[in-house]
Amino acid sequence: MKTRFIRQIKNLLPLIFIFIISFESSSQQRLTRGFGPGEIYIASKWYEPVYYEERYDAIFFSEDYGETLSIRYVSEPFSNEDMFLGYLLTDSTAGIIYNCWKRSLFLSEDYGYSWTERNPAGNYTNQYAAGSGAGDVYIVHPWINKETGIYLKLSTDFGDNFYEISNEVLGSNPEVGTEAGELYVIGFPNYTNSTTRVYYSDNYGYSFTQQCALDSISGGAVVYGHYPVLSRGNSPGELYLVTWHLPMNYHIHYSTDYGQTFELRYESDTMEWYHVYSFSSGTEPGSFYMEYCIPNYDGVNTILYIYHSSDTAKTFTEYEHYLDENYPVEIQNHTPNKQEADFEGIWPNPSMGDSEFSFYLPRSSDVEFFVYNKQGNLTEITSTTNFDKGHHQYKYSNHRLSPGLYHVVFRVNGMPVEIVKMIRL
Repeated sequence: MKTRFIRQIKNLLPLIFIFIISFESSSQQRLTRGFGPGEIYIASKWYEPVYYEERYDAIFFSEDYGETLSIRYVSEPFSNEDMFLGYLLTDSTAGIIYNCWKRSLFLSEDYGYSWTERNPAGNYTNQYAAGSGAGDVYIVHPWINKETGIYLKLSTDFGDNFYEISNEVLGSNPEVGTEAGELYVIGFPNYTNSTTRVYYSDNYGYSFTQQCALDSISGGAVVYGHYPVLSRGNSPGELYLVTWHLPMNYHIHYSTDYGQTFELRYESDTMEWYHVYSFSSGTEPGSFYMEYCIPNYDGVNTILYIYHSSDTAKTFTEYEHYLDENYPVEIQNHTPNKQEADFEGIWPNPSMGDSEFSFYLPRSSDVEFFVYNKQGNLTEITSTTNFDKGHHQYKYSNHRLSPGLYHVVFRVNGMPVEIVKMIRL
């Protein structure tokens, strides 16, 4: 009898584990926008040959709206050496990606190829937001102290140091806005309040105003551990809200007035409560993504569905990926380094007109310059012809740019090499 009981418990462990993953990933996203049109990053289980002993996770990258995938980083969680993959966030600085998991916060400065650990403090309930101001990372502690409330902390140096903003925040599941200092949180339905409330701050979370209160019909509820989530758009005041509803499906709502009013855009079919779901707006206007992941669907491998919308979440195109050890992706484990190519500088900088990009190539190569504004939105791609080995100067006209701060990404043969700040006067 005891042996049968133990065997039954072991059979249930995969479902229990998947439920935990679903519960924790419902309020923070494993999917995030990239820095160019069609680019997304996804942290996902890859495959698990031996349950709870040998497993491979990966950060997948797509530059064609999720149709094809490559791998930026591979982790072996049970090796006790690799970085554990959690929730991904992008910054307003091109190339900056965060990987967040409870008390762990890692930073990549090269589009997800390599990572360094930061210092988030807090506890296992940490929730993170980033992507408005360069280097700004928020932490919300939803359940750190029931008597004193919800804590909000902010880092302005890419997660190296945090300081407390408030311990009276009215909600959790934070999301930034399109401008520096903008922050949203959600007040969830509970035993004393049947509404989903959206709160907004334009002063880095020092004070909030309630934007709206959605009733239990439109605002949904907490369903099997799935919580409402927010995703910023690309224009000022543009915001998406995903809510969950019984028996088990989600609704996507869309706002253009900072969350004061929402329009229902999409209603899903009935879903499985123990699967993993993530949502993110894209870089280009009107772009929105959904990820639907079934880990261990056959006991080992993963099915990953990516849905892309170009009309603010009204209609979607589906891309299906079966992730196993033979999945045909090229593992990209490094970027060109200083010994291979070098972006030597921009002159003049600041500039009111033409600038000159100086760079060195160790061999004949294709060169591109990606220009991003301070919100991390791609402003321009300058495609160039093939350059020979040696030092080069490329004249760039920035007359089309509005005055402000920009980041220029130097790419060689499709790979990012360096990010340089450029100021247009």
